[in-house]
Amino acid sequence: MNKHFLFVAFLGLALTHCSLQGPEFPDTSPTASANWKLGTVTFKQYIAFRTDDSPSATTIAAADGISSPTVLTVNSWSFQFSKLPTVDGNYKVYPNGGTAPIAADEVLITASIPSLSKSFIATGKDAAAVTIKVTVSGGKIAIEVPEITVQEVSDKSLVKLNGKLVEN
Repeated sequence: MNKHFLFVAFLGLALTHCSLQGPEFPDTSPTASANWKLGTVTFKQYIAFRTDDSPSATTIAAADGISSPTVLTVNSWSFQFSKLPTVDGNYKVYPNGGTAPIAADEVLITASIPSLSKSFIATGKDAAAVTIKVTVSGGKIAIEVPEITVQEVSDKSLVKLNGKLVEN
């Protein structure tokens, strides 16, 4: 659990060192429809990326922008797999507080809203009824998440999360 929480914190810090400007034209890329909803707020994906946390995990994440070098303003969500998916498949939600390594058919889901100093992690509470769909095309990954329950790390409040990530 600590390793997973540290990754979320690292992700936030890593994004603060970027200073690119967003495009000034309509986005017609495959990610134009990629977004996620946390509680009542919908976030539009601006960028997706992956990290190789080998030997135990690989993470794919998306953010709604690129942060300034001085203020962390990027909202993000991430998916940690035991190994990078290479074929289409269905995954179960890894439970919050799990101590075993992430299994081959599981995915750990987190989200971060820096402007509110909030971090969320999937509870696994609804894991038996939920399937996370992963599609691989041309080496790029798309992840579809039906509505799941996530818990705010500090105050333990529960909210719903759903959406689609498209790796660009």
